[in-house]
Amino acid sequence: MNIANRISCSGLFLLIMLPGLLVTTPKAIGQELKWKFQTGEKLVVTLEQQTTSNTTVEKRVVKIESLTTLVQDWVVDSIDEKGNFKITQSLQSLQVKVGNPTTPSQTLSLDTSDPTKATGESANLLKQMMPLIGLKYVVSMSPRGEILKVDLNEDSEKILKELPGSIPLQEMFTERGIKELLGASAIVLPSKPVAKGESWETSEPILNPFGEFSRARKYAFEKTEKINDTEFAVFSLTTNLEPKKLIESKKGKMNSFKESGELRMDLAQGRFTSSDIRSVTESETKYMDIQVQTVVENINKMAISAK
Repeated sequence: MNIANRISCSGLFLLIMLPGLLVTTPKAIGQELKWKFQTGEKLVVTLEQQTTSNTTVEKRVVKIESLTTLVQDWVVDSIDEKGNFKITQSLQSLQVKVGNPTTPSQTLSLDTSDPTKATGESANLLKQMMPLIGLKYVVSMSPRGEILKVDLNEDSEKILKELPGSIPLQEMFTERGIKELLGASAIVLPSKPVAKGESWETSEPILNPFGEFSRARKYAFEKTEKINDTEFAVFSLTTNLEPKKLIESKKGKMNSFKESGELRMDLAQGRFTSSDIRSVTESETKYMDIQVQTVVENINKMAISAK
């Protein structure tokens, strides 16, 4: 083959291969994720926590199961120039069921929306909790889902203060309690656009009976899916706890903690519609020199719909 032919063949090879060499995989376009409430919008929010506690004492296992369901009304009062929302939240109903599955006759069960079904101790507990129904508070929330402030009016503060000490619900309606209540079922959205396959992290200090911890949560934008012409974003969640200051007390120590879950967001409406987050905590303590081990499984679910 002469030189001219070689050059011609080389040029032909480059013409064939060059387009493939120049083509690169396009980077996925990021999507801005945020809550998109409208002033005057009304929503119904259901929060459910199912807990199973297994306590082992000298090879004997005691199992306690509980199910708590709160139904709230949300009304979006205003939106400021930064896009922060003020939402009046009010408790509409509360269901509680707790007991040992091996002794169903001793199970406490109440539903504020149907008081007639509660009997015995359940009826006494229901009477103490009924003042909570209709309790209102105003939550200030950023478009990312950060709880900025919680305000209770005088009537709500009075109701909480007058609750019997046997009902430790006062803390639930503080700023920290509301953050924990919603944070167990929702997401703090990223400050920058994210694409499918990308992830982001949040970190915050928390307190529990075992001490002070830093809670790091990793979220990932897994996929989008269409259901009845509505597009949903699906997110995954994993959590890690790092101890900062442990409390040495009779409450014992936490040996392990695992949490993961899945959340769905209606992209057009700009609100979460459901979540399912599960955690397992293993701890141990001593009682009169007897080793006590406890495993607590929590399932937190949330559902939001237009009213």
